[in-house]
Amino acid sequence: MAVGGLYAALSAELALIVAASTAVSYYWRHGCQHATLRLVATPSFAARPWAAQRAGAACLLAFRASCATVWITVMVSAAQEGDSRIYLFFTTWNYLLQATYFVLSAVAGARLLWKPHWALLETRAERALARAVWALFSVCLPSSVMVTVVLWGVLLPATLRSGSSAAIDAMLSASSFAQHLVNTILLMLDFAVNHMLVDTSTLVLVVCWNVAYVLFEWVAHSMSAKWTYFFRARRTQLPAA
Repeated sequence: MAVGGLYAALSAELALIVAASTAVSYYWRHGCQHATLRLVATPSFAARPWAAQRAGAACLLAFRASCATVWITVMVSAAQEGDSRIYLFFTTWNYLLQATYFVLSAVAGARLLWKPHWALLETRAERALARAVWALFSVCLPSSVMVTVVLWGVLLPATLRSGSSAAIDAMLSASSFAQHLVNTILLMLDFAVNHMLVDTSTLVLVVCWNVAYVLFEWVAHSMSAKWTYFFRARRTQLPAA
């Protein structure tokens, strides 16, 4: 199949996935649409007394603020190395999105603790913040799990077979562990204690996030004639008739 035909087939496939995801999200109108500061900023095991709820929210805030600090530190350290190609990788895209989630979720927690305990009404900005936190988490968690599985299950074995010491060292570096394992563990820990569910209504966001990277990769390839990852479509030479 010609390259143009391959791209057309992949485009049609991705368009179909997006359409199906949109249809599913239309019939499952839950999740982030009903998010509130209390839901996104308090742990699921919070006790009934008001003081215990505040203490749980404070602990969750401290955890998320610590994660945000770690994420930002790792990204700043990677940027100081001067290799701009890191921003071509899907790992970096997800890591930046995760940093955004932890920052906004920490802001939501701080806002909830700052409000008087009797203030049940929320402003439009607070509801928008809560929905953004819920939507970000719904994208970050499955994407992080996928990236972790792909790196340790696909990329690492291929790199080990290649015998490239530089590539192996980069894949087994502290930065790699932080972006491909530690982040997933901490997101799963957040998932274990928070009120948020990865709802079907946010499936369209997960798909669009992945499709956006695919489109970006095609544009980057058209400009540099290089693929960021080694797994790509290969041309096959058909025998002459």
